[in-house]
Amino acid sequence: MTKVLSAILLSSLILTAQAAKAPAKSAAPAKAAPQAKQWDKLAFPKLGEVKLPEIKRYELANGLKLFLVEDHQLPLIDGRAMIRTGARWEPAEKAGLAGVFGQVMRSGGTKSLTGDQMDEQLEAIAASVESGISSDSGTASFSTLKGNEDKVLGLFAEMIVNPEFRQDKIDLAKIQVRAGISRRNDDVGQIAAREFRKLLYGPDSPYALQTEYWTLDAVTRADLQAWHQKYFHPNNTLLAVWGDFRAEEMKARIEKVFAGWKKKDNLDLPSVPQVDSPRRATLNFIRKDDVNQTNLRIGHIGGRFDDPDYFATSVMAEILCAGGFSSRITKKIRTEMGLAYAAGGSWAADYDHAGTFSIRVDTKSETTAKAIEAILQVIREFREKEVTDEELKVAKESILNGFVFNFQGTGQIINRLIGYEYYHYPPDFLDKYKTNVEKVTKADVLRAAQRMLQPDQLVVLAVGRDKDFDKPLAQIAHGGGRVNTLDVAIHDRKPGTEVAKAITDPAALQRGRQILARAAEFAGGAEKLKALKDLETVAKAKLTAQGQSFEGSMKNVYVFPQVTRQELVLPIATIVSFFDGNTGWSQNPGGTQNINDQQKKESLAGILRQTSNLLNGYGSPSVAFEKREGDFDVLQVSKDDVMFRVYVDLQGRIVKKAYRGVLLGPPSDVEESYSDFKAVDGYQLPHKLTIKSNGQPVIEAEVTSAKVNAGVDAVKLGEKPK
Repeated sequence: MTKVLSAILLSSLILTAQAAKAPAKSAAPAKAAPQAKQWDKLAFPKLGEVKLPEIKRYELANGLKLFLVEDHQLPLIDGRAMIRTGARWEPAEKAGLAGVFGQVMRSGGTKSLTGDQMDEQLEAIAASVESGISSDSGTASFSTLKGNEDKVLGLFAEMIVNPEFRQDKIDLAKIQVRAGISRRNDDVGQIAAREFRKLLYGPDSPYALQTEYWTLDAVTRADLQAWHQKYFHPNNTLLAVWGDFRAEEMKARIEKVFAGWKKKDNLDLPSVPQVDSPRRATLNFIRKDDVNQTNLRIGHIGGRFDDPDYFATSVMAEILCAGGFSSRITKKIRTEMGLAYAAGGSWAADYDHAGTFSIRVDTKSETTAKAIEAILQVIREFREKEVTDEELKVAKESILNGFVFNFQGTGQIINRLIGYEYYHYPPDFLDKYKTNVEKVTKADVLRAAQRMLQPDQLVVLAVGRDKDFDKPLAQIAHGGGRVNTLDVAIHDRKPGTEVAKAITDPAALQRGRQILARAAEFAGGAEKLKALKDLETVAKAKLTAQGQSFEGSMKNVYVFPQVTRQELVLPIATIVSFFDGNTGWSQNPGGTQNINDQQKKESLAGILRQTSNLLNGYGSPSVAFEKREGDFDVLQVSKDDVMFRVYVDLQGRIVKKAYRGVLLGPPSDVEESYSDFKAVDGYQLPHKLTIKSNGQPVIEAEVTSAKVNAGVDAVKLGEKPK
């Protein structure tokens, strides 16, 4: 009857939550301030001209484009390479490939050094070398003190040219991604942003592709190697280096470290995926019953930086939604109607494909429909007449005052400029931005609004508790009155994948009950089992994860049928979790977290699988004989969407359970094996437990003490450790 550590406990161990608490600030005594001028009477000097540094451009013999900027203010040297690649080109059936590649290219080390050895060498000289893959580009970067550039450049070049993609680091990266998948529905804002993007671009668009457990499982080391061979070539790369050096000397260093990197004559790069989204108005809803406010997203596909109306559209967006307290959305929704503390939005353009137009408002559940209708009205009215002189003036000043923040350092400037080169924009695009914004008129803004804002294409998404809405979404005059309810449940298998069906044959069900009765008799008998109120076991335990083993102790306490508390004490951490059948929490060195919906589902399935609950018929699951396997009768136990197998030997001992579940973050095929049965106050309890995930040992435990019916207080059991 010893039970496996819950998903809550193990997930907490592998990915400890990070909590940052800001220190409280003591209030300073108030001082009398001199009378300030009226804000609208203040005078400011004209914005100064932005001076760009001198950039020396080269193309090396192997096709590598090199950009060098001398900056002798500090003894630092930084570099950043951009490679023409990106997650938008990964196969849909292997979504997640690019993210794993971007991490393991660095963590997996090179042919001569492991990633850990690289860490040691770089940390010793306060330097860094990093890599990553975004939606539309690959990057590699370095940073070092002057004097260490030869060593760091060597590591940087070796990582780009000869990454090793070691399997242990691939496995670690996948664990981290899977943990993210398991928690992706915890935050309502993240749900709204993710699903809204899918609604705008379409679920199959490469700009809205979502990594799933099965797509991540399909990614192999060979895929990472093939990705590298396809994209990582010098004539497909731009490299910028800036800092305290002489340009000609740095050029010679770059040529030396990349001397063996050969040009590829036929790159055969894929074309840029364009946006082909469903352009019609829709009303969409995601149920989230554990919140008391609705997270709203309203918008449609946006534009590109090279659109002729881009500058007018930027001013338009500033006035409509992006300008903080001066925007019409904030004035209407927050200031006038009091429907939200924060309301705003953006017109997010992209370089080579359409971006998104999005308005976000968080409002009380009871004012959801009212807020949606008000936002739609503001957008419609914006297209009807010109903005005021004051709105135009404030918007342009706000944009231009923020313009200087594009030039806070040499690195920021050069990164922006090589970005223009990467996306085939003119190098003076940034220079023209200020001039073109200054030229925008009220007529330009109206023209842009009438062209860009399309009320008949607006997508509305509401995430919240619909039973509290002020009126049904279907009564809102938008999208034809049809509401699409979206499913955001996290599935561990690809939709449509065939799964085992519950056995319904009467003879199999009858035999299953007989075998389970035999198991109950061995465990102590039906009457003894019904009298079982609580159980406490303490065990020596060894946990194996990521190729490392940790020995410690494990304590499990149950108040039947639903209350459980589990404690795992290891040299690296102490983890405690609690579940009462409805809610639960886990505590680790990073803090305390309430369980999410997926963890609750796993915990409820664990309660159904608990041996004494199974033998007592808790939850009234269906139990059917499936097959005879050697000396074991295999039973299929099912209830709703929970299904598992139980192996019973000829003596009636339950020696194994098999199911699809969560141990270390990702769903896997789990086996719990039980042995060394001993009597404890008339109950037969297994004293040894082995748990495997996908055939690999995860937990080995040996019970050192067991107590039954000790009068455990379920309320005290739920108290969190201090």
